[in-house]
Amino acid sequence: MATCRPLPIDEGLRRQGVASGVMATDSALSRTVSLSLSPAGHAKMLIAMMSDSTGLRRREMETVTVFFDAAGRVVMGSRTAATTGVPARMSEDRRGGLLPSDTVQVLALATAVRACGRR
Repeated sequence: MATCRPLPIDEGLRRQGVASGVMATDSALSRTVSLSLSPAGHAKMLIAMMSDSTGLRRREMETVTVFFDAAGRVVMGSRTAATTGVPARMSEDRRGGLLPSDTVQVLALATAVRACGRR
């Protein structure tokens, strides 16, 4: 991760059990990952956003949202992807749940973002 900074935590998030958070941004990969943490330091929610431009008229975006239980295990998540293009017939939207292999990657990403926030 290129840069990390603490996330501001407001009273509404505190009521939902979020004690702290970290945002990691990697401009080289056009990726931003936000990780919120419980008071015990376990992952609570992770949101990853990525985008890429291919040529002048095509853009791909993907968002992954993951929720964790009190022990930091993945409870549920979703993946949303969109491609915009010209002509419009080249555009598409996709939505779906996480695959089993995604769970391993999400846990590794949460670990990396948490470590980045400790530096």
